[in-house]
Amino acid sequence: MLGQKKVNTQWHLYCLVHNIEKLAHHRSAM
Repeated sequence: MLGQKKVNTQWHLYCLVHNIEKLAHHRSAM
């Protein structure tokens, strides 16, 4: 299950980056 945990970590990282980008775009639009 070690590989699954690694994939999960990468997925969380991807979501985190996506949310930060979304916030940045939202902020620049204001």
